Amino acid sequence: MFKWSAFPFIRLSMALATGIICSQVFQDWQFVPWHLYALIGIVVLLAVLAIRFYSIRGAVLLTMMSLVGFSLGYLHIESKYTDHYSHIPNPDGFVGVVVSDQTDRTNHLRYQVEVLEVLQGDSLKKVSGKLFLYVEKGEDNSTLNYGDVVAVSKGYFEIPEPKNPNEFDYRKYLERQNIYAHAFVESYEVKNLDHLALNPVLSWAYTIRGTSQSIIDELIRSPRERAIVSALMLGIKDHLDNELKTAYSSAGAIHVLAVSGLHVGIVFILLNILFKPWKERRIGRYIFMVVATAVIWMYALITGFSPSVMRAATMFTVIILSEGFQKKANIYNSLGIAAFLLIILDPFVIYAVGFQLSFIAVFGILMIYPLIYHKVHFHNRIGNYVWSIVCVSVAAQISTFPLTLYYFNQFPTYFLVSNLVVIPAASIMLYVGLVVLILGAILPAVAEVIAFIYELFIWCVNEIVLSLQVLPYPIFDWIYFDQLDVIFIYLIMLGLYQVLVTYEYNLLKLTVSFCILFSSWLVWKDWSRHGQQQAVFYEVDEVVAIDVIDGLKSTLLVDTFPQSIREETYYQIDPFRLAQGLPKVEKSWQSMSQSELAVGSEQFTAININGIRILVVNDLSDFNFLESISADIIYLTSMSDELLSNVQCKLVVIGNGLNYYERRKAKEVCEEKGLPYHSLKEEGYLHINLENQLVLAGSESDLSLLK
Repeated sequence: MFKWSAFPFIRLSMALATGIICSQVFQDWQFVPWHLYALIGIVVLLAVLAIRFYSIRGAVLLTMMSLVGFSLGYLHIESKYTDHYSHIPNPDGFVGVVVSDQTDRTNHLRYQVEVLEVLQGDSLKKVSGKLFLYVEKGEDNSTLNYGDVVAVSKGYFEIPEPKNPNEFDYRKYLERQNIYAHAFVESYEVKNLDHLALNPVLSWAYTIRGTSQSIIDELIRSPRERAIVSALMLGIKDHLDNELKTAYSSAGAIHVLAVSGLHVGIVFILLNILFKPWKERRIGRYIFMVVATAVIWMYALITGFSPSVMRAATMFTVIILSEGFQKKANIYNSLGIAAFLLIILDPFVIYAVGFQLSFIAVFGILMIYPLIYHKVHFHNRIGNYVWSIVCVSVAAQISTFPLTLYYFNQFPTYFLVSNLVVIPAASIMLYVGLVVLILGAILPAVAEVIAFIYELFIWCVNEIVLSLQVLPYPIFDWIYFDQLDVIFIYLIMLGLYQVLVTYEYNLLKLTVSFCILFSSWLVWKDWSRHGQQQAVFYEVDEVVAIDVIDGLKSTLLVDTFPQSIREETYYQIDPFRLAQGLPKVEKSWQSMSQSELAVGSEQFTAININGIRILVVNDLSDFNFLESISADIIYLTSMSDELLSNVQCKLVVIGNGLNYYERRKAKEVCEEKGLPYHSLKEEGYLHINLENQLVLAGSESDLSLLK
């Protein structure tokens, strides 16, 4: 049974996380750091005064920790500092130092650069902050190294906000890593000025990583299997193709491709086996403690310090130290210590999907695994091993499925089958991979023989995983969970767990209450979706895309829809469709020229939705304006001064077909004629609620009701 009072670091970590979340909710408030520290001092004083009253003392200490989290979250936002590069618009170039290893993209090599100076006109200004530098791949194959000081003769630009509803917010994702801009340059626009000796340990780790990757490239011939080895051994996922990632994700085995706690656990087991004779003696325990801790953290460093690896490394460090000093480690407190340290080091790590899934999965395994495992007993090692894998897989899936549905909107059907294969296979691949790397450095001829067998084994594992996609219903997708759904599900799951453990009737009543509330919430959402009537103008390059929504039916009207842009269009529009309970775009789009909802000619396409008349302007080169044109909404795909002078409408939508100068001209004419307008390129999508004809823009807009 999970006893809340026995695990202080879990409480402290939750308080820290609460404070950090509050700091982001209220980040626009004008706080001064010393105000926060004064509040913390007051709370500490209250804690000292309330030392005789345990319950009050605990509450005050948790409040204090929340304020510490608030302070950490607020101060961690680097863009708030006056010397941050984001305060300098339209730079002509910049000087910075490379602070990461390279990441291989399709056409570019990506580096994280700490900006030192920004060129604006003829002056250089000292600044701070990190950005992404994308260097186009050239024939010379030259690369930058950790610590290189570079001068870039081209400016950076801020990362754009999402332009369509419910689209992945890449800008916010990078802001939580304190990256606010990126620069795309060609190799000749980057000049290497110097090399700085930065962190020697990190430099050594990048060197080991690069050398190991070279050995893998030389010994593993097949690109697909080579990508697996790089991901498994080094945490480099640059070369994993979409087919492979989709197959492993659909099979519920994607955790094998990302270095995680599983891999750190495999390393820990190997160290335990190697040092087992030593651990029986006192000096041997100390040697094991030092060596095992060093190896685990070196592995974490080389593989990129992902949140799940950091969690596992911290937990195993606590366990190793406890064993070394012959103390009993509490696994829940070890987990709490890991979370506490990671949050202190990087407050925004709480938003990382890997961090959330890793900790939730471990909690689930610790709590649910014993309930399942002890229900069935096997009297042979193989049966017991298989049953333990099944129990771990089920416990991990039960505990993480709400978050999985929230972030990825899918659930793997055959996760049990895949995990019975990939978990034992991961151990073999990691152990043999270490042998291949070591022999590749000292005995290349022997390494080639082992690498051939190793590659064949990985090929077999890949084929098994890929074959699961052939089975019926390999994955349940198009499942939408919002934040409230996730909270309700976890409350119900926690209540059910406590009921199973304690058999308390009051807990059962509370759990049933959560179930009733959750059901009511789902009914309300479904009812509201059935009554929705909307029109959405999407910001999609090269396409006029207007979604006509009536209840749970929708039709995407497009002027053209070439095969080359469909995948990207699905990626942009489907998240909103999913959130509204609508079908996928690929199943419900129509060409305007063939749709019953639209009537068109060479010059115009007219769409009538709930009494609102939308006129899409096509080509007006040969059109004579004999009288004014009337419509509720005019959608411009080409610029025409004469059209805007002869139009009566309530709103002009400036489409993506217009270039920068045409958009500027259109806005000038609209302002001159007093016509309200909305530019999809600058302001993002346009959302019209047809029930009350309310215009909702993708960004802040001064638009009012269509009357």
